Amino acid sequence: MELALPKCHLNVKRESNGLYVLDGCRRKWVKLTPEEYVRQTMMEHVIQSTGINRALVANEQVVEINGMKKRCDAVVY
Repeated sequence: MELALPKCHLNVKRESNGLYVLDGCRRKWVKLTPEEYVRQTMMEHVIQSTGINRALVANEQVVEINGMKKRCDAVVY
């Protein structure tokens, strides 16, 4: 499947055990997987196109809904 993702700049580094991308919201390097690539690309697009402050975005956030804990890929507060 081919995705039409917006162009954006991601900070990527190569380590001995693979590629890592800097998650600007979590402020840490995370393993660059296909899922992480899509998440980082979409979040950069949302932040750049809307002007939302990066501090208002959380990735891999746990939220409680009706007493059940769920994990969200991204939350904008």
